[in-house]
Amino acid sequence: MLKLHQDLHPEQKPTSPFWKNFTELANWQPGNDDRNVAKVTLRTRPEFRNTFSGEEKSKRDLKVIVCHDMAGGYIEDYFKTGYNIQYWQYVDTFIYFSHNRVGVPPPQWTNAAHRNGVKVLGTLITEWDGAILENDLWVRGPNYEGKLSEGGNVDRSIVSTVFADKLIQMAEYYNFDGWFVNVEAPLVGGPAHAKQLVKFLEYFTREIHRKIPGSLVVWYDSVTTEGFVQWQDQLNDANYPFFKSTDGIFINYTWQQQFPALSAVRAGERRQRDVYTGIDIWGRNTFGGGGFSTFKALEVIKNANTSAALFAPAWTFEHLGLENFWTNDKLFWQGGVLPRPTEGDNKTGDVGTTMARNPGVADYIAARYPPDNKLFYTNFSRGCGKNFYVDGRLVLSNQDWYHLSHQSIQPNKLPPTSSPLTFDYSFDKAYQGGTSLIVTQTAASQLTVFSLPLYELDVRLSTNGPTRITITYLPSQDGVRISTYVKLGLSSLDTKDFNGVVGFAGGNDNNVNNDGSDGKTAVVLLSFDTSVIHPENNQPGTSSLPPDQVKMFEPTIRLNTNGWITSEFLLDPNTFSPPLGESPFQFSIQELGLTIFISPTGNDKVLSKSEILAHIGELSIIPLIPELSPYEEVVHNVFWNPQHVDNIKDQGLLRIWGNVKWEMGVRVNDDDSFNNTSTGPYANTYAYYHVYAGLSTDPKAKPVLNELTFLGIADTNSFWVAGFDVSADKVKNENAGLIIWIQSVKEQSGVKAEIFEWRRCWIKLTGYIM
Repeated sequence: MLKLHQDLHPEQKPTSPFWKNFTELANWQPGNDDRNVAKVTLRTRPEFRNTFSGEEKSKRDLKVIVCHDMAGGYIEDYFKTGYNIQYWQYVDTFIYFSHNRVGVPPPQWTNAAHRNGVKVLGTLITEWDGAILENDLWVRGPNYEGKLSEGGNVDRSIVSTVFADKLIQMAEYYNFDGWFVNVEAPLVGGPAHAKQLVKFLEYFTREIHRKIPGSLVVWYDSVTTEGFVQWQDQLNDANYPFFKSTDGIFINYTWQQQFPALSAVRAGERRQRDVYTGIDIWGRNTFGGGGFSTFKALEVIKNANTSAALFAPAWTFEHLGLENFWTNDKLFWQGGVLPRPTEGDNKTGDVGTTMARNPGVADYIAARYPPDNKLFYTNFSRGCGKNFYVDGRLVLSNQDWYHLSHQSIQPNKLPPTSSPLTFDYSFDKAYQGGTSLIVTQTAASQLTVFSLPLYELDVRLSTNGPTRITITYLPSQDGVRISTYVKLGLSSLDTKDFNGVVGFAGGNDNNVNNDGSDGKTAVVLLSFDTSVIHPENNQPGTSSLPPDQVKMFEPTIRLNTNGWITSEFLLDPNTFSPPLGESPFQFSIQELGLTIFISPTGNDKVLSKSEILAHIGELSIIPLIPELSPYEEVVHNVFWNPQHVDNIKDQGLLRIWGNVKWEMGVRVNDDDSFNNTSTGPYANTYAYYHVYAGLSTDPKAKPVLNELTFLGIADTNSFWVAGFDVSADKVKNENAGLIIWIQSVKEQSGVKAEIFEWRRCWIKLTGYIM
């Protein structure tokens, strides 16, 4: 990720795999392309709590596919900010689309989507006349001896499963979740050929479900049962057999207003949500016009009770440009007041000429909960930036970087409209990665304590002991302190619905709140130094938190690098009492947000309009006693694959090229509670690795942070060192060499390996000095 000399050898740049024809696919074998294997396994989203009807039920049930199609695909660049999805909470399935015959999603996209609980599909596509014979090869198999041009004179009672098995094997190897199948070339064998294809899909779908639980096969509305390419723009008899054989159909986007309702009727009530009605965000013959008018199509889809497929939402980047991408992308997903178009600017359209709020995707889709009901972690990284920080320490400056594997989980609650505080992002300061969440005061207020909701979630409180809730922040104003609040309720173990309220143990009915917005019971908790909030401060008009919902916990405060502050407190499940008769159950944290205290003495300074109060760097909910596994995954056996070292005498430099790789091992926990039959998952699966380099005359030297160069992050077990320059004067000692260090970062908790746990390899350099 550090910009070295990659441009000198562009052929060595890591590229994602794709195949141009079925012959290439037939020759593919797993096991020799590990750098393109996604590291992050699909994480499970908790189900929505409680049963709703009407508008809320529609927003929960409406599923969303995003089909990413941008500039032909496979254009990701580690050193240039590119399009990326920040609003995964509104997405259920992600398709990486390209016009290659078989396209595997780049691992960075799969890692980011999986971290957010989103399934990822590769693309299988045949299109145009050049693919007609490929369509026949597909169902006959790679070793068919007859002429493929004999469309009507062949036995079509048997369909080959070779390519189905290959595609399943590919999804298993590269760690994604299924396939989007798009046939846009005619079937040479007509209706009989179409029946073959249906049988192929039946086998393909059944087998991929068996080998990859939860996987999907989605069909595109293109070829018909007669073998012709005729987009139907709806589900009907001409494409229904393909729909019946798969997990869903992506309806072509040139539909008319009545078509989604007709599709729902043809699908039947049980499967109407498996019909993904397409919307071209570029507006090419799509209902409503796409762009910021996408809501018009979503309104029709909502009323018809189908689901939605958003095609090419990178329109906000590719068409509207990078300069205002973050603003425009937020407007597309979450809605807002559109900018007024200037003369000659038709990018935003007429909808931007008024000050009325323009609806976004979020108006029609309920935000999904962040994955995992056992813990939660975010560092607010957007997967790109112009600087890179590790624990608040700047390790890379003034260089654009783009690495979606580093993207973290973003807030799934909308910024409040009635509060004088809001949140946004900053690329100027961060604690981990390149961005932080900023808390901004947008209007003057007489309040001294504020709550700012960020996440709707469902994290179960551990029954093994306390749960640690932690925030790391950087105050931007004197007199500002930040901590967290949670709303706590019940997660019923045998049903999504329950009644009653959660109270504090020992009885304190004044400290309970029945939050009717989600049917959940909740308790609001504050964590502050007890000197911060006094009972007399909790009067109406002085706090946005009603006093009868407040219980204080004294936190532990830790000062970090460059002014960052960590505040954490322990939440014990014995603090609470359940409602009578509610069993079985488990306490769960159902909302997580910030509490902001502004010292009265600082009011004159900080209560002016549009001031940044603080940067938020990390937020986590982690059990103090984690669930253990008999195995702990660790980095092991780091080794160097040299390519060459250039002795650039006129510059007094050695330029080092090569690949550092590492194997993984497991540390066996010595605990009598485990037995030999345990099959639990690894406790410490890593999200990515930090890679550092430093000179030393001792191959066994310990790392000294301020003497190391940060090379970047790796999302697989290898890292390409693309011409690292070392002063020849520094390696004249006969024992001089370069040490490359690997620091692992855990996926679910963000915990980094301590410095004594880093692993290294040694590269002796003195032999290259002439």
